[in-house]
Amino acid sequence: MSISVDRLSSIPYRAKFTRPYLCSLLLFRYLPYYIHHYVSQRYRRDIPAIGYVLPRLYKWQWRWHGAMYDTMYNILLDGYTELTGLKVIPATGQMLFFLIELTRCLDKHLDSLLGNNDNPSLALEEILEIPALKEQLTIFRCYVEQFGRAEPIFVYLKGLFTEHYERHILNLKTARQSGQFEDILTVAHIDNGGWLRVVMEVVRLFNAHELESTVLDDYYLLGMAGKFADDMADLLQDIDKGYLNLLYALLCQTPAELEVFQFAVRQKKLLDTSWWSKHCPTTYIRYFEYIDYYYNQLCSSKLRLACDVVMIIPVIGYDPDPAKAER
Repeated sequence: MSISVDRLSSIPYRAKFTRPYLCSLLLFRYLPYYIHHYVSQRYRRDIPAIGYVLPRLYKWQWRWHGAMYDTMYNILLDGYTELTGLKVIPATGQMLFFLIELTRCLDKHLDSLLGNNDNPSLALEEILEIPALKEQLTIFRCYVEQFGRAEPIFVYLKGLFTEHYERHILNLKTARQSGQFEDILTVAHIDNGGWLRVVMEVVRLFNAHELESTVLDDYYLLGMAGKFADDMADLLQDIDKGYLNLLYALLCQTPAELEVFQFAVRQKKLLDTSWWSKHCPTTYIRYFEYIDYYYNQLCSSKLRLACDVVMIIPVIGYDPDPAKAER
């Protein structure tokens, strides 16, 4: 018996994550991508033409960890082809790797500066002079210049920063001061949903594709759903470091469940989705209603797969990523 799409979308997203589903997701859909990237290290290699040498840490110690991220980049690009009907040039994956490394570096320094009680300057021209960020920006520019795509990409990025940067910084400061769920969600619209949409717009520009403006909107939806998944996975780290976290902000709206959570943390309990559904049901159901909202609008099967994959860590309550400890 077939089940209609409308019927499928009415099933709560959290109900998908049974053990059989997780096993089939990992073995048959995710693992082939992962093995390919672990063996080939397709996006993690030296680029002599621009003087880039991949850090040794990426080559050996965190090879398995890098393959996890590269698998996601591959799925994002497959989603692009699925949505647009257009193939990307082989160099796109490497470009995507450099672009995301650049944005990670920017996020890391913004988090550090916003957490500094000395009120440092957050002026964009000063941020871009930070040595580590300047290095990442140079690597990215040199790479896209090889393909004659630097000008349209940097014109686009400059326009975005001119239009949105100051408002985004103001939203970040407001959210950090208030800690309110609604303020953090406002930040996520730009920092996560909007960011992933921008990343794929750069993919479009790199490939010189012409598209309707709404074709890539699935990436905004995935970015938002991914933010909720990440905040569930990163909850304890974010609390410890004073980072914005949607789950913690929502949890604080139900004091009785907040107290149960704090006791569980002291007892070092495994905070998987089974624990949340049993001990903090109000927060848990409300939180997944947001994920449902974004997930059920996704048109691309590849991006639904990407969302399912990022949900695995909060479902099992364990994050194997060694880089998280450094952020």
